[in-house]
Amino acid sequence: CLTCEVLTMLNIILITYLQSYLLLPIFNVCVQLINHFLNVTHLTFTHEHHIMKVLADTIHGIVDLDELQIGLIDQPELQRLAWVHQLAFTKLVFPGANHTRFEHSIGCSYLAGKIANQLELTKDEKRTVIAAGLLHDIGHPPMSHTLEKFLHFSHEKLASKIITGQEKLFLPESGQIPIILESYGLDPEKIAEI
Repeated sequence: CLTCEVLTMLNIILITYLQSYLLLPIFNVCVQLINHFLNVTHLTFTHEHHIMKVLADTIHGIVDLDELQIGLIDQPELQRLAWVHQLAFTKLVFPGANHTRFEHSIGCSYLAGKIANQLELTKDEKRTVIAAGLLHDIGHPPMSHTLEKFLHFSHEKLASKIITGQEKLFLPESGQIPIILESYGLDPEKIAEI
């Protein structure tokens, strides 16, 4: 669609010309405007036109998200990861170690897509590994692995059950992940195995 092409071109221009230290404030405002525009339109889950969302990742820079990723990121199971710290109590000693499982999941999804491109996987195979990268940590409890050891709990098993729909978290509007995956022709069981 024309809107997506224009936004992709604008994204390339922003990355190429505006991402310097002197122009970083302008770059950030432009990215926020694009995100604002896309936040309004990405709520429609149609396959007729391709909608992209731009996310500024602290490690990987600008990350383009497709409709599938946006749909999964909007789910409460993934949104809760923004409050689960990757390194648990380490941030008490190293204040800079403050990143979350949400950020980690975005990075894993991004890298999964890069690897899938290098391996020349099919579109469905690529979507499968991207979704697996994004969802692999959705079973983490607060304080990550630290709490897991005390509760004798496996985040991998819970993540697998959430992805396949066998388990639902006590969150409003949760339980939609397998439905979203299936709407894109992806097998939740296969994604859970990865």
